[in-house]
Amino acid sequence: MVGQHRRQVLKSPVAVQTVRLRWLVLFHRWAGVTLCLLFCTWFASGAILHFVPFPSLTAEERLQRSQAINLDALTLNPAAAASLAPSRSVMRLISVMGRPVYVLHTSGERVSAIAADTGWPVGTISRSDAAAIGGAFVDAKPSEVEGPIEFDQWVVADEYEPYRPFLRVHFEDAAGSVVYVSERSGEIALRTTSHERRWNWVGAVLHWIYFTPLRSHWAVWDRLVWWLAFVATCSTLVGVWLGVARSLANHRARRRGLTPFRGWLGWHHRIGLFAGLVVLAWIVSGWLSMDHGRLFSSGEPASALASRVQGMSLDSVAAAATREALQSGGSAAELAFTAIAGHPLVVARGTAAAAPRVIWLDGSGRPSSSQVPAELLLAGARAAWPGELVTDRGTVTPSDLYGLAESIPAGTRVFRTERTPAVDSYLDPVSGRLLAVMDASRRAYAWSYYGLHTLKVPGLANHPTLRRIVILALLTLGFMFSLTGVVIGISRVHATLPKRT
Repeated sequence: MVGQHRRQVLKSPVAVQTVRLRWLVLFHRWAGVTLCLLFCTWFASGAILHFVPFPSLTAEERLQRSQAINLDALTLNPAAAASLAPSRSVMRLISVMGRPVYVLHTSGERVSAIAADTGWPVGTISRSDAAAIGGAFVDAKPSEVEGPIEFDQWVVADEYEPYRPFLRVHFEDAAGSVVYVSERSGEIALRTTSHERRWNWVGAVLHWIYFTPLRSHWAVWDRLVWWLAFVATCSTLVGVWLGVARSLANHRARRRGLTPFRGWLGWHHRIGLFAGLVVLAWIVSGWLSMDHGRLFSSGEPASALASRVQGMSLDSVAAAATREALQSGGSAAELAFTAIAGHPLVVARGTAAAAPRVIWLDGSGRPSSSQVPAELLLAGARAAWPGELVTDRGTVTPSDLYGLAESIPAGTRVFRTERTPAVDSYLDPVSGRLLAVMDASRRAYAWSYYGLHTLKVPGLANHPTLRRIVILALLTLGFMFSLTGVVIGISRVHATLPKRT
């Protein structure tokens, strides 16, 4: 009878509703613990990422270790090479294992490589070739070659898409190097070291939620991280409002101190009154790092703008490039074919620390130079914005917020289109290529995301040690605030769990 009565009580609507409410509260508190743990992870991994960036290989580093192009072996002229890929937008001439090779880039597709000494496609790079290419780059003997692979943790980003798949070459050198060789072009795409890989697992990979199975599906990763950061932003806003409201209520009640709470909750409240705005600024700016054109303009120049800056097609540039003109620039590891304001040119980049050289193909007799003249860059910018007043704003400085936000190197030329609001165009002084377009929306994004998230703002950008101290202090404050939230959340979850009888 007692057992039957107990079952009837448990089946009553009030009892069922109570159980459901208890599980709802338990779920809510577990969600809070998870969110606080995520905050802890973001602050701790952000500190690591500040010291050990995600592995990358700049074009300058790659070219300094590359072979010089053997132009004497050139039998396929640039015009013929360009005709082999009618929709290509970029063409370069490089050296692969002593052979001159044209690399043709087509928007949205993977690169194609044509042997300049035979006119035939290079074909698939073999493992033995990859070992030789990687060994020459690292100056060490390879221990193992893996692949081909489409993705792994370090070449999962979209920037590597044109060069997939890769052959992964391991070395037993002091740095524990691993080199990624494009199976399509034979180029070195990336070199990582054991130090970078080890620290980035607890740095960038955690901070960006950059795990290969997720990140290899860009749209899924983009939406997931965006919504996570959005929920975190909303939670932080609510927390800041509650913290201030309870502190004011404590003051109105004429109680002593900043908080009516004790223990861990008291510490969480006190730290939050000072760290709340810091946490909010970092979470909001981190959320905006995933904007990708949702709320702000992207800064990516439209293809029509870039074409007007060049002023002529790649076919016309290639037709003007004779072997004699290419050889006039001396030894080079890469020749890139382009134009500025209707003037065809080739950018020759060397194998050592020598500065790039501009080889003119317009028949003007203009000697090669280290940069495109400012008046030609201005002409290209004016061609991009016909009918508008365009003025030269000088060069980007190392501490320029907008340049830093767009990863634009110092020395890049800035041209302002004097409309309302003004638009700034950033042109590479060596190639004349349009790198970025900064309108009012993008300038606001630079402050909202880059300025808040990195503190590379005027006054701190020129003082790296002071900036590092400020960042680490704020990250520590945010971490401690999040950690107290974890402790409180776990204790509340434990209190909500059904008691055993």
